[in-house]
Amino acid sequence: MKSTLRSRMLANYEQMSTTDKIIANYFLNNETNITTKSIHTFAKEINVSSASLSRFSKHLGYTGFPELRLELTSMLKDPNDFRIDEFDNQEGELNKVRSIFELDQRSLQSTYNLMTEKQLTSAVDLITKSKTLGFFGIAGSNVVALNGYFEFIRTPINCFYSSDYHLQLMKASNMTKNDCAILVSQSGRDKDALKIMDILKANKVPIIVITSFSNTKVANGATILFRSVSDEAKYRSEALHTLITQISIMDSLFFLCSFKLGTAMSNSIEKVRQVISQTRY
Repeated sequence: MKSTLRSRMLANYEQMSTTDKIIANYFLNNETNITTKSIHTFAKEINVSSASLSRFSKHLGYTGFPELRLELTSMLKDPNDFRIDEFDNQEGELNKVRSIFELDQRSLQSTYNLMTEKQLTSAVDLITKSKTLGFFGIAGSNVVALNGYFEFIRTPINCFYSSDYHLQLMKASNMTKNDCAILVSQSGRDKDALKIMDILKANKVPIIVITSFSNTKVANGATILFRSVSDEAKYRSEALHTLITQISIMDSLFFLCSFKLGTAMSNSIEKVRQVISQTRY
């Protein structure tokens, strides 16, 4: 299946209507070529209306079913794609580990396919121009926030991070429109994450959100939204699987910001290295 279409379906699946899920499930679970089929013929085959197919296409960002159909023609499954139902039959630990790495690689590629030049440029501008850069996340998402803080603390940007929810609330209440917040929420439906967002929005703080699901309250409140995608794996929870892609998004932002900061970044890195070098023998 072509990764762009697959990524869009997986990223939006949780918020899809029942009818949209029927259509998505058909595309995700069946090898089909509809090059010569009209929207009416295909709708009849999967027992939905033509209007439903048209709406489904637009929900995924296509102009309509004809554009979606062009991409669907290239969805025939690649025989080299990893199949999770073959995992149990693989012999040897190294082969099983290889399969896990392949899952991660597919998730990273799918997440990359959702990024845009405008999105990245805007995020870098917000971060590098901010007086304070705050990292926020609850539970497993806090790991991604900590990773971001650990990276950006090397920059000349003033950074904030805390694993404590109440401290996050207090910091959010003191931030302004001249600052920038990076809020990580895997589900986009966490009440604590939403509370942090409400406080930030009340203070008109620009918010970069990293999440797996669009059309949630957290995602809809973002100034800039980055969506992470993970392939289903019955041996790891989706939240854990998504951790890799979300950390990669954070890594990408750090790299781009470092490049833009130029000499100031080089000087900051050198100061950090000199201090850290004193802790080693």
